[in-house]
Amino acid sequence: MILAVIGAGSPRTPLLIRGLLSRNMKLEHLYLYDKKQQKLELNARVIEAIIAASGQGLKLTIASSYQEAVEQADFVFSSIRVGGDESRIADETTALKFGQLPQETVGIGGFSMAYRTIPVVVEQANILHRINPKAWIINFTNPSGMITQAILENSNHKKVIGICDAPIMIDKFVGTLYGVSKDHITTHYTGLNHLGWVTSVKVDGKGVMEELVHERLKEFVKQEPFYQDLVDHIQTYHILPNEYLYYYLYHETIAKKMAGVKQTRGQVIHTLNKQYYEALSVPGTNPIDVYNHYIQQRDGSYMTQETGYARKEAPRFDILTHTGLWGYDAVAFNLVEALVDTNQGKQLIVNVANRGTLPYLTDSDVIETSCLCKNGQCHATETTTELPACATDLIKQVKKFERLTIAAAGKRDRESQIAALEENPVVAKHLVPQIIDDLNKRFASIGSDDE
Repeated sequence: MILAVIGAGSPRTPLLIRGLLSRNMKLEHLYLYDKKQQKLELNARVIEAIIAASGQGLKLTIASSYQEAVEQADFVFSSIRVGGDESRIADETTALKFGQLPQETVGIGGFSMAYRTIPVVVEQANILHRINPKAWIINFTNPSGMITQAILENSNHKKVIGICDAPIMIDKFVGTLYGVSKDHITTHYTGLNHLGWVTSVKVDGKGVMEELVHERLKEFVKQEPFYQDLVDHIQTYHILPNEYLYYYLYHETIAKKMAGVKQTRGQVIHTLNKQYYEALSVPGTNPIDVYNHYIQQRDGSYMTQETGYARKEAPRFDILTHTGLWGYDAVAFNLVEALVDTNQGKQLIVNVANRGTLPYLTDSDVIETSCLCKNGQCHATETTTELPACATDLIKQVKKFERLTIAAAGKRDRESQIAALEENPVVAKHLVPQIIDDLNKRFASIGSDDE
């Protein structure tokens, strides 16, 4: 098996590689590519150390072009950030300027990120289809569902599935609560990327949703502090939301809370990333120590500004013992294993075309849902559990916003930009023309490099 990672200069890539090696997959050759070659070369210090410590004979190539990286690949992992950290910071500061939610994939940030990214990923997909049509694209580029839909609708390459690590975290919380591994847990999830719900939970085949909601919710919530603000929603509807519902329900509160912060989340990450690459550039530095310190800092600050909840100090992170059971590396390689499995396959939560699963969306709309994946196919599993009207109404509105954003990314005109952003449920409609004008100035000043 040959794997290509696009956007491999990202600090997330070592997690992916370590997860790969811990799974003992039959991998012959790994290609890494990033437009920001200097960051990739520094990141490669960590990756090479991980490979060396594993003792596995994995051939590694730092590709000089996208074409070189993908031309022989069986699977192409896409995880790029068009415009780099600077683009995220610009999105967040624009949102704050207008008193709006400063979040990466929800609201203004989701529109802006998709608008920048869609032309790049569609072009890459067309190149892949021309030189290596057999390859699968495993898309982790955000906003994952929207990007996956844009590739399916606007490129010639149709072998693409989107992934996200947010849904699997609900499995992790359930597993911790009941003291079992993920193999003992079965959940059913439905909705969109960053807007979905677990509608049923089974532990060793026994349904536990009612017990969880009525008797063990306090224990469940204790594992992830911001769930405290979602308790009423969970108790009312007896479903477990994706963590991003927090942004939809409390976007005005978060915007007010964030108005006074010294740094946005993007600025925090930018500072951490800068320190990470600078540390790796020092001769004689142990790259594993640098990486472990980076992950500890990054994870410890997740959603603390937006929620106001402090995180408990996590166990010391060690990339060399990291098993990749719950992160996006686990989702990615579970999917790869399932796609080549000709027998039972795996039950996974992925982003695929709707094809009638949610009757209130079109067949071509990409949804995030529980699927049976095997032998080159992922099909949504049947469910009898319906979402409440408040959830389906929100899904319909967000999907309309996504369709219009994909269209705007192709048209590249102000009218289509405004039409798309006006449909976003967390953006003040009367401010949209001003926001678009501000974003367009920033689009012109931010480069198109990805990382």
